[in-house]
Amino acid sequence: RAIRTEITRLTLETGQRPVLIIDEAHHLRNEILEDLRLLTNYRMDFENRLCLLLVGLTELRRRLAMA
Repeated sequence: RAIRTEITRLTLETGQRPVLIIDEAHHLRNEILEDLRLLTNYRMDFENRLCLLLVGLTELRRRLAMA
C-alpha cells in the first residue's frame, strides 16, 4: 500500500511516471513476480502509474510466459 501511495504521489507531483528497474530478475521468487504484476495492474483514474523493467536471463521470459 505504501508503494502505491508513493507512486501516485510522484506521478501527481511531477507529472511523470516512475520507472522501476530490477536487474537479475530471474532470481525473484514467483510470489514477488506476482506482487509486481499486481502493482503494475494497479490503476487509478484509468492511468498506468508505473513502468516496470525486468532484466534477467532467458529463464525469466519462460517463467513470465507460464504465469
